[in-house]
Amino acid sequence: MTNATTQLTEGQKVTHSGYDGTITKVCDGQLTGMYEVRLESGLICTCGSDLVPVDKSSELILIWLDGDHSTENIERIARYMSRTLRIGGIKDCRELIQNAVA
Repeated sequence: MTNATTQLTEGQKVTHSGYDGTITKVCDGQLTGMYEVRLESGLICTCGSDLVPVDKSSELILIWLDGDHSTENIERIARYMSRTLRIGGIKDCRELIQNAVA
């Protein structure tokens, strides 16, 4: 489900007061504009204006900084670098990342 006014969706990564979270429910009816968000400390219900979406590049950077250098994440980051940032082919980007990890 998507909230049309703020474009926040279930499963989307967001921050709330500097804390990372994931939207678990987009509320409707009398609670339209409210979202249930899973933070590390628990589940909260908050207004959409209190949430800041995490864009794709930020999400990939957070994965990298968290130290998850799995083959799957290296591939995701290489695809992003190649397609979005246009830093050469996927193979070149994958090699660049693998050399940075080594």
